[in-house]
Amino acid sequence: MVSDQAVRKTILDVVSPRQTCQKLDEIGRALPNMGKPIPVVHPATGRKMGYIIPKVGFRPLWGHPYWSKIKDLDPWDGTITNYDGIINSRGAGKSDDPIFVKTTAFGGVSGVWYSAFRIAGLPPTISPANIPGGSVMNRASAGAIPLQNPTNTDIKYLLTLGVSVPSISGFSAILLVDLLVAAANINANSTSAQTVNTAALTRYTSGEGVMMILCVTTALGATASNVTISYTNQAGTSGRSTGAIAMTASAAVNRLQPVVALAPFIPLQAGDTGVRSVETITFSAAMGAGVLDIYLFKPLVIIPTIAANTFVERDSTVQIDGLLQLPKGSDGQIGCLGCFPLTGGTTTTTLLGLLRTCAG
Repeated sequence: MVSDQAVRKTILDVVSPRQTCQKLDEIGRALPNMGKPIPVVHPATGRKMGYIIPKVGFRPLWGHPYWSKIKDLDPWDGTITNYDGIINSRGAGKSDDPIFVKTTAFGGVSGVWYSAFRIAGLPPTISPANIPGGSVMNRASAGAIPLQNPTNTDIKYLLTLGVSVPSISGFSAILLVDLLVAAANINANSTSAQTVNTAALTRYTSGEGVMMILCVTTALGATASNVTISYTNQAGTSGRSTGAIAMTASAAVNRLQPVVALAPFIPLQAGDTGVRSVETITFSAAMGAGVLDIYLFKPLVIIPTIAANTFVERDSTVQIDGLLQLPKGSDGQIGCLGCFPLTGGTTTTTLLGLLRTCAG
């Protein structure tokens, strides 16, 4: 963490504004990537000066006198902190607004979550490697909503998510997620402990806020069974367990499993707030048939569909949680974005969506 005392000393001890900016810039560049910008307030005047961006540096507020002292230190990149930044970013061509569409109707069971990652359309279906290991997923993976990587030290931001469906009795809500790791070929017709050992996370590497879920890729058999998953939590503690959770007998392809309340994720052991990796999966009874993927993912945005054939858009620039950063991973790539739809009835349906982004 950056020390308040270090920032205060830097601001008060350095006479030249340019030197102050350079020193604050050095503090920011030395920090690990913690995601959120850190506001900097002048200790004498109380005036907000700008933000320290972990791994990037210091960025003064536009209009602040210090802006002119640092704007020439680097190319125009690093972060966006206000609406003018969005306008200028998009005006400079740093926008990326992909349309995505799933052309094969899916769903059909009311009040449950499905995955769109293996549904045909644009983007096409994902094709992750089998367990153990699976595949690290990013923007370049087959099945990712097509997004361009930000250049240099630019940071990519999601501005809006818009969706339209032919029927709200098909899908009543859409959850946009960043798929971090996917691993295929988990056998629901076996009671042996199956070694999963998911690949290491490249984004959200601490595991904080990272969720896991199973997705049916071959329909499950009719025999009742519970699943128990052993994983490593956000603190790096291995051997954590979900406990036994009931699977849905005869669950169809693309349904998320297991179903716990209305959650699109598997509840974790008490006290845990995320998942770094999954080690083993065990079924209490062979279900007679069935194959599943396991997904490690970060939830990003949820939006209701409201009405059939109506385009509904959520604008993160005016929401209380503000702009949503799409971070680069240790592989230099931003995320593999896709959707988990929630059904509102028994109608199978298609899905159309649009993302708006900027970078800076």
